[in-house]
Amino acid sequence: MRIPHFTCESSELPFSGFRAFLQTFDEPFRSELWASMPVLSHGQKKKSRSVSVKSRIRYWHRSRCLVAARAIGWRLADAYPKGLHITLQGTGNRADADFFEEISTFAPVTIERQWSTDRFENLDQDLRQVLADREWIKTEFDAEGDWTVFRRRIRRYLSSGDAWTLEYLGGFAMQTEHRLDAETADLFGLASQLLERPLEADSYYREASAKTDDPIVTAGLFYSRAILWGRHVAKPMRDLDYASSLLEDGEELLEEIRTEGVRPVAWALNRNGQALVKFFRGHLTEAESLLESSLGQLGNDDDNAAAKAIMLHNLARIHIRNKNVSRAIELLKESVALEVDNPEAWSELAYLLIEEDDFGGALSAVRQAETVCTWSARIPAVLGFLHARSGDHREAAAAYARSVLLAPDRAENVLSLIRQLCLSGQHTEALQWTARVPDAGLQGEESVECKLLELEARSFVESMTEDAVVERLKELAVMHPDSEIVKDNINAIQASALDPLPPERVESGGQRKPITMAFGHGPYTKEIAI
Repeated sequence: MRIPHFTCESSELPFSGFRAFLQTFDEPFRSELWASMPVLSHGQKKKSRSVSVKSRIRYWHRSRCLVAARAIGWRLADAYPKGLHITLQGTGNRADADFFEEISTFAPVTIERQWSTDRFENLDQDLRQVLADREWIKTEFDAEGDWTVFRRRIRRYLSSGDAWTLEYLGGFAMQTEHRLDAETADLFGLASQLLERPLEADSYYREASAKTDDPIVTAGLFYSRAILWGRHVAKPMRDLDYASSLLEDGEELLEEIRTEGVRPVAWALNRNGQALVKFFRGHLTEAESLLESSLGQLGNDDDNAAAKAIMLHNLARIHIRNKNVSRAIELLKESVALEVDNPEAWSELAYLLIEEDDFGGALSAVRQAETVCTWSARIPAVLGFLHARSGDHREAAAAYARSVLLAPDRAENVLSLIRQLCLSGQHTEALQWTARVPDAGLQGEESVECKLLELEARSFVESMTEDAVVERLKELAVMHPDSEIVKDNINAIQASALDPLPPERVESGGQRKPITMAFGHGPYTKEIAI
């Protein structure tokens, strides 16, 4: 079988090669792939009434954007099991490199790069706009140097998480003789933070601080740096002591101007940062007190809505940790009422409503999350949990399958998918998925449960005899002598051997079906964790 070969121009324009690659497919496959990549949509989105782009940092950063490429990789792997070859011509760009590398991790894709002069041919509307913005920077901006107009023109790229293009255009602005102002340095710091380059982001934030005399702005930059190092970097890089010292510096600035009527939001955000540091250190009572007092300082002004929504969300997480579900639900509802575009809050609210058996409310919350975010693996996992709890195991399996496509490294969601496939009688698919559980992804009873689910699926697919199933169970009991789930299954089989053959285990010919006793269907793993 001949391996398909695609040739695409990957110019210096971010995503040019990736866009060209998606355009090579026929409908409806092309539209399905395109829809899974919101980072490619540069159109001005409907503006949220309260939240700024900085508050969306948690779900717009580079790793979250690349998740969409994983789903495309899996789709390509299914469509082209023998593989495909892609030749990228042109000077290339970082966005193409990131996304094609991510796809090749999950699909049998071979990437060949051929350097050539960029031709900028057959560009779609979004790329033509990027070229127009580049030309504007080289001409009008170079002549006038108005950073306010510059920010207004290019900020829209962050509305879809495309920090790659903002960085590309920012490079041309930096080549002019105009020196950065504080607001633009802050914006470039945010772009670097989205691209997960914390040292570069911190450098821009420092530069922004040096260019402003406004203590409130400076305090806000201290907050940005504190949240960068205390939360948004990878866990091994987090420095809570440094984050705490930055917040203290910001608090000192705000104290000095308190008599001048400091804006409540600046003070509240500083306290929010301090609460997060205490939360990560396990000081939940202190964190809760800080957030409660800060929320009391904020009025109902729309200008404070974004900060209030964030703090309500964080306060809800403290109550989740303290297992105060009813209070957490109240706080999350208040948070999403102020900021409807927070998928994390919606998905957490849905999960808690499922725990409270409010399936209608949970479904509504999940749908709200889906309208905001289509590339988070957590959202379809919560939907799978909802269907599982309501007894619709086939729909649950379909939802978990979407979650696994987005995050194939989340072994617990793969396990949940296999469980729901078995419960819905899709044993052939379940057996196939048992071979795709990430290595070393499951521990303890989860690992044992996966082996039991594999046995259940195999007993159907391979028509194993009851004696063969019992023998395999005994082997698992020797391998895992402390496993409660293995003991439960052995006890169930022994009990069934003493009872008359139940009607549900009789086929048309009166033969016993393979044993399926509750393999792995006990409460040993959470379907989704917050």
